Amino acid sequence: MIALAAILALAQDVEHDPRSRPTFLRHALFTLEGVTGRVATIGDLDGDEVSELVARKDGQLVVFEGGTGETLRPFAEVMSWHVGDDLDRDGVRDIALKPRDPSPSDSGSTRIEVRSGRTGDVLHGLTGAAEEPWCYAWVGDVDGDGLRDLAYCDRAEPDVVVLSASTWDEVWRAKLDGDGGRPVGIVAGEDRSGDRVDDVWVALQDDEFRMSSRLLSGRDGAPLEASEEPKADRAIGDIDGDGVDDIAWSDAVFAFPNDESLDAFANRSLAEALQRTLASGAGGDGSKATPGRAWVTSGATGDPIVGVWGEPGSESRVGRQVYGLDDQDFDGWRDIGVYSEIGLHVVSTGRPEVRSDDPFDWLPGRWVSRSRRGGQVVVSEEIWLEPAGGRMLGVTRSFVPGSDRGGSFEFLRIEREGARLVLLAQPGGTPPTRFAEAERGRAHVLFTNPEHDFPTRILYRRTRDELSAEVGTDDDPAAVRLRWKLSPRR
Repeated sequence: MIALAAILALAQDVEHDPRSRPTFLRHALFTLEGVTGRVATIGDLDGDEVSELVARKDGQLVVFEGGTGETLRPFAEVMSWHVGDDLDRDGVRDIALKPRDPSPSDSGSTRIEVRSGRTGDVLHGLTGAAEEPWCYAWVGDVDGDGLRDLAYCDRAEPDVVVLSASTWDEVWRAKLDGDGGRPVGIVAGEDRSGDRVDDVWVALQDDEFRMSSRLLSGRDGAPLEASEEPKADRAIGDIDGDGVDDIAWSDAVFAFPNDESLDAFANRSLAEALQRTLASGAGGDGSKATPGRAWVTSGATGDPIVGVWGEPGSESRVGRQVYGLDDQDFDGWRDIGVYSEIGLHVVSTGRPEVRSDDPFDWLPGRWVSRSRRGGQVVVSEEIWLEPAGGRMLGVTRSFVPGSDRGGSFEFLRIEREGARLVLLAQPGGTPPTRFAEAERGRAHVLFTNPEHDFPTRILYRRTRDELSAEVGTDDDPAAVRLRWKLSPRR
């Protein structure tokens, strides 16, 4: 049975893979100590190709350097804030906020400012909003200008108003009938009405502080029937690259009830560990307490993508909040921010850089790219099975989704011949053409056949979760360049 010390030793691995092994706080890329509330990425301010982060600390909205977490500059003293789209087209997303009112006699600010994420300059300001700090939000693109629009609660009337983010004209106004109380909060939800605009949840509070909610059509503000409360806080964006928003889950108080589940946690795949620990439950006599957990599951399949646990023996209580972030470590995958009592820990969701020089280690997988040609989306896939019997089988195909015509395919296999490898290619199912290994190194291999007309050389190279192929001749080695991303689903 694995002891706690062995688990801690496992967590020290330099090449840690968050998608197959448990992630502890020590694996975090960096930590923003003392920040509270939401965190978001706004775009690259300093030219290093990593998106900067914003979060509130000591009452101020602060900009932190992406990739390191170093403080770049204070942004503004705020009561609340929401990151929107890039309204001024300068490459950085802009921010709607309620500035902190300097007058202690006022319970809240009635002013909302939209500020440039790059400069902090006020792009638009409006007064007359309700005093409640969260009674505004970016919602769907109502007027079709490609930008999410701004909804807010009117101070004078119990109305919800949506303004165009490009013109600041009123798009629609929904008059609430007063039943249920006054509006105190707005949340953008999913499109339940089927009109291709995200619908709007409004939180209401009556004179006895009882809470209720209303669902409004994002298109025109018409009231909708709703069977359940919004879950917008759990959707954190597309982490696994399949085009569907993924879901964050958390449990700040968690325990492994026995050594068996602790062993499963340490040694099994992430999916098995989650399934077994969730099935076994938590608590009870002799349980092995951990300081919390957070994980992200696929919005399309429900499968676990990455899980984060607090350090055994600590009291950091991981999992209070989870947020999706732009890529912070150049691996091509969106990352996550996970709160604990220490602060916000930015955790990678990608895989470590490949160090092997054997394609049998780094080539298997489903590699996918999408491009637009002649007004159509074309999907290219190269799929390599796990090696067996001294060979690896693969297939390449290109197709237009939804079409039953056209496209192309090629059968592939790589075989071992002693210490060297050979690639056999069959475009369109033709008889195989043999290419022999000419060079091999860390995460790349070159195959050549000088007697063939075209190509005479094929170079495969993997960089983290990207696979590239250069197909050509000695005179033009990269006549054709192909590039795919590793798909989390095979």
